[in-house]
Amino acid sequence: SKISRGWSVLRRWAYPGADALVVQTRAVQKWGQRKFPGVPVHVIPNPVVAVPGPGLRREPVILAAGRLVPQKGFDVLL
Repeated sequence: SKISRGWSVLRRWAYPGADALVVQTRAVQKWGQRKFPGVPVHVIPNPVVAVPGPGLRREPVILAAGRLVPQKGFDVLL
């Protein structure tokens, strides 16, 4: 997905000076290694499995996880 011009500029400025980048997927890891050579890129995958396995409920479920602080916006989730 596209990011705003401001974030794009900030990323080009900040990432090369980072000690490391942490991303969620191998595809983004490859992008980071290509875009910012010399900066280590580590993958920490999302621990939530999006596809239910056998025997799990199949109806839609809404789940939110995070600290209960105003910045997370749980009051406007639905």
